[in-house]
Amino acid sequence: MVKDNLISKMTRRFFERKNLLPDKDGHITNTRRVTEEMENNMQLLMECANMYASLFDMRRERQRNINYYYGKQFDDLIPNPNGCGMITEYNYLVGEGYIPLSLNIILPKINALVGVYRQEAMEPLAISRVREEQKLGELLTTLLQYAYSSKNMAEDLIHGYKEFNVSALPIFRTDYRWDSRRKIKDVSLELMDLNDMFWSYNYNDPFFENISVIGCLYDMTMGEILKSFATTAAMAERIKAAYGNRGESWENYYIDQQFKREDKDNYKSFYTSVNPGKYRVIEVWREEEHYVYPCWDKGKGEAYTLPCTPESKAYIDAENAKRIAQMVEAGGAPEDAALIEVGYEDEQGEWHDYRIDTDWVVRYMTPNGYVLKIEVAPYLHGSHPFVVGAFPLINGEVHSVVSDLRNTQRMINRLLTADEYERINKSHGGIGVNLDLLERSNVTVDQFAKEYTNPKGVLGLRWKEGEEITKPFAARPNADHTNNDNKLQFYLKTASDISGAMDSILGKHPTAGTPASLYAQETQNANNNIADRQEWYNSIVNRVNYKLMMLILQHYDRRRLIEIAGTDFTHEIDYIINTPDRQRQTLFDLQLIKSPQSGFTRAQREQMLQTLFEAGAIPAQVWLDNTSLNGADKISEQLKQIQQEQAEAQQQAAALQQEQVATAQQQAMQGAAPAAPAPPMG
Repeated sequence: MVKDNLISKMTRRFFERKNLLPDKDGHITNTRRVTEEMENNMQLLMECANMYASLFDMRRERQRNINYYYGKQFDDLIPNPNGCGMITEYNYLVGEGYIPLSLNIILPKINALVGVYRQEAMEPLAISRVREEQKLGELLTTLLQYAYSSKNMAEDLIHGYKEFNVSALPIFRTDYRWDSRRKIKDVSLELMDLNDMFWSYNYNDPFFENISVIGCLYDMTMGEILKSFATTAAMAERIKAAYGNRGESWENYYIDQQFKREDKDNYKSFYTSVNPGKYRVIEVWREEEHYVYPCWDKGKGEAYTLPCTPESKAYIDAENAKRIAQMVEAGGAPEDAALIEVGYEDEQGEWHDYRIDTDWVVRYMTPNGYVLKIEVAPYLHGSHPFVVGAFPLINGEVHSVVSDLRNTQRMINRLLTADEYERINKSHGGIGVNLDLLERSNVTVDQFAKEYTNPKGVLGLRWKEGEEITKPFAARPNADHTNNDNKLQFYLKTASDISGAMDSILGKHPTAGTPASLYAQETQNANNNIADRQEWYNSIVNRVNYKLMMLILQHYDRRRLIEIAGTDFTHEIDYIINTPDRQRQTLFDLQLIKSPQSGFTRAQREQMLQTLFEAGAIPAQVWLDNTSLNGADKISEQLKQIQQEQAEAQQQAAALQQEQVATAQQQAMQGAAPAAPAPPMG
């Protein structure tokens, strides 16, 4: 613990020198160090701005998917065939006389997939790889399930699954923060918006495990900024100065629509807030290199690292001198003392006193380069708080279910729009018009064409007896609506094949005569179609669970752990609390999986409990404590009360019997005959 406090103290001192803010008048001392730090900060912000700009196409693609998901499907820009520039498909179709129609097939398909994921009722489960630590896994499972239920995290993950189907890029943030509703600090899970995120280019796996920079944009009121970062009144004034002393958020009144469907967030600036009453805070996590002393404590059998600072060197020298003095005082030789050995030997046999290590460092920055807060990653897992991934990320490609359905949706919309146009104008084809008749009637060809294609059009014409007003010159068959219906059914089936949301998943009743085995096979095949995507998303959830678990182990104290898990896990709780290094090794001893609590699984468990109970292998109390049947808890409590009353009655009877035996023995020893029993009444 001494070395942990030392590392924390030295790290805090190191980064306090980099926590740059102006004085309350907005001035900053232009020393060489400050100038270099400000230049580095502005360079970092410029790099992050480039990262954010590089995700513009992805944000635009996501917004396009959202438009299609909610039925706004004619907003794609196309070259204007009647002019220059770009025009939306909606305006083009209206200009050509069409009525844009759409049948949103994407929304029900995605809702069906989300419904399937919801019905699985998955929950986190920690399973120990070591049999002796099985109860430790049960403790961690209890803690994770508590976090899920208390913070409603299952809903966050379900909404994340919907985001995954829309954009194929779910992003979560795990943290330990103040819960104002419950008035306690607790773990938290937040589904992030892609419009606020940025990260480095150096990723080559679908879970972004090897990125070196990741960050987020926040729009906050000055009150929120001061609440989050100001630790003193003087620091609050300096933060206001960093934002130009515009600390009163109420001086900017504005009206903005709530629940709007605009996509302006897609085009937000990296440096400035889109809300007039708020200010931009930029959170940047970066993996940074620094020199450390590799230490091997022979006395404690521990390996750790210390920063290459004078404080670290002084601590090592003082500790070794203390151990040598203790060994000499005990009568031993100085060379027998178990010292802290500094350095390491590489593969070539060369000795090195220090090496380069990496840590995640977070900075909360203003757009003009000031740092509101900076620190090494405060989390036990030693990484940033985000969990992000892209599917499938093959050769840099990201494809969601909605993006795969867009072309099919467009073909259905075109079919419906064309069919409606043909329905309105079904009696028209290529015709020739009698110009002499139109001239006598003072009607132009355009006027006639407009009224002729109008189902309610009426024209007053002057024609001679037997004179034809029109004559068809190109035979045109009537619109084949049967063919259009076949095309529509084809596209609907194609959409089901692409999404995997078959009729069985949608819950539709099978047609008459469909065998139950065939319908069950169709359901299984449909599940196979979506299995790849679901398992990939479950991998994201597992990463979320791991970071949540490490936050729980880091921040929950002994009292709170016992309140959540109960006294049955006292030994495991003490083991975790008293061995902090053991917490860091949890990843290697435990694996996180998802335990399905579906109806089929519950039915299997109930059948097993019933079989064991009927065979006499388990008592009724065990059956009641493990079943999920309604009313089992109430019956279990009543049975426990009955058993307790019976036990108390047996204890009283045993005590009374012992008292009677003792009385009889005492009377026998005194030579008195035992009293005769009283005669029966009546």
